[in-house]
Amino acid sequence: MAVSLKDIAKKAGVHVSTVSKALSDNAEINIDTKRKIKKIADELNYVPNYRAQALVNQKTKTIGVVVPYLNNFYYSELTQAIKDGIQEDYRVSLYSKDNIEEEFKHIKAFKSGEVDGAVFVWAFLEHIDEFKELGKQIPLVFIGNHQVELTKAGSIVRCDLQEGGYQLTKHIIELGHKKIGYIGNEFQRYQGFLQAMKEFKIPINNDFLFLGPYDLFEAGLNIGKEIIELSEKPTGIVCINDEVAIGAASTLIKEGFKIPEDISIGGNDNTDFSKYYNPPLTSVRISKKKVGLKAAEIIKNKLNDDIPENQLIIYPPQLIKRESTAVFEN
Repeated sequence: MAVSLKDIAKKAGVHVSTVSKALSDNAEINIDTKRKIKKIADELNYVPNYRAQALVNQKTKTIGVVVPYLNNFYYSELTQAIKDGIQEDYRVSLYSKDNIEEEFKHIKAFKSGEVDGAVFVWAFLEHIDEFKELGKQIPLVFIGNHQVELTKAGSIVRCDLQEGGYQLTKHIIELGHKKIGYIGNEFQRYQGFLQAMKEFKIPINNDFLFLGPYDLFEAGLNIGKEIIELSEKPTGIVCINDEVAIGAASTLIKEGFKIPEDISIGGNDNTDFSKYYNPPLTSVRISKKKVGLKAAEIIKNKLNDDIPENQLIIYPPQLIKRESTAVFEN
């Protein structure tokens, strides 16, 4: 039979609420009483009932992390970094959202007191009013969003994705490529692509642009098939992320194209898998670990009232040149 707070309270000779507060390190309880109660809890092999503690202290000791989906290299690495920064002091509850409606459900649940703070990765700006209301109740951090308006609801931690898209496109241009394609739907990276193409006066061929909701490996595989069907093909391709780049490269290689001899291809995010692909993938490193740990730090500081104002933190990207891009031989 599970040991309850009531069992500990009875043995310690105190009220149940005192036990709950002591086990949560509530400042209202003196150190000696805390030590006594924790010792008894250990002796009885007590397993915390966090829901019951939350009812007493109005704290869950839980941080919610909401990501677009879980089957993605970038999000899994980012989530691990957030977890590493939080789990020593709080539990992490992971939530996925495939659409705007699911994000709204999470916001609603958080308003009801399900978590003490929350991290939203790529939040929908359509929920700005809901976020402002939620931000009055719990600390929020948004990862990836470039809309400064969100700082009215919480802090923003992100990398300069436009600069990353620019650096990768510039690299491919400087290798001598003029027929350059783009795969993906991320606004900032695409703007970086356009910036470099305009700066170097490289004409844009609309047949080389694949701007749909392409950000998973399977999408890259399918776009690779579409590229093969083109009568005129790009010699260089900028991809929204590593998954899409590897997917597209895999299809092209399967159909007899050589990477980078026939087509140079580069990705974004510099996920761990990119350096192990054959050929190793040129990619833009964004500070997933720094971003995740900073988000965790802000949440914890907010909960401790150490940072009163919302912050906007932007990390610079870094181009990592590998064997998937090469000089174009006419």
